[in-house]
Amino acid sequence: MYRFEQGTNGKTLVLFHGTGGSEHDLIPFARMIDHDANIISFRGRVNEYGMLRFFKRISPGVFDLDSLILETNFYIKSIQELSFKHHFNLEKVTLLGYSNGANIIGSILFHQTDLLSKAILIRPMIPLREPPFQDLSHLRMIVLSGKYDTIVPLQEVHDLKEMFNKRKADVTLHLLECGHGLIPEEVSIIKHWYEQ
Repeated sequence: MYRFEQGTNGKTLVLFHGTGGSEHDLIPFARMIDHDANIISFRGRVNEYGMLRFFKRISPGVFDLDSLILETNFYIKSIQELSFKHHFNLEKVTLLGYSNGANIIGSILFHQTDLLSKAILIRPMIPLREPPFQDLSHLRMIVLSGKYDTIVPLQEVHDLKEMFNKRKADVTLHLLECGHGLIPEEVSIIKHWYEQ
């Protein structure tokens, strides 16, 4: 399940919502980043007590790795298939995810080779501790985390950045004066990075 909106500038934003969200949640936020891009916004396929997610978890912060890998492969394939269906260029795709959505993007980035090259991760955790070790020098990404986030420890954010840096990805990290929720200031930070 996904929502598609046709854009006019040849760019595409692929959106992944947070736990309990839907495919509609991030579209207004994404439109503030790029008003003229195509939008593909996925709905999580996992239902956890009525809350939609992108993969199962055993407990808060403890992920079901079998589910994570299954869903990772599903979304890699889905993005490829949708690029043909809706005629958008994969080289002009930016992934954007919040919380659980950022975590599935992290896994997608670790597992794809040269399919996708740009990503915005908002409040991510480390999706898996021993991801494939491959060259991600084509990848440019921004990570936005809250200094007072009670869900994601700051050390985990730094560890995630280091994992991508070791694979030669270009990672910009912003530590914001906030918790786990979105704040207005990050729109301008993301927009500046996105337009560079």
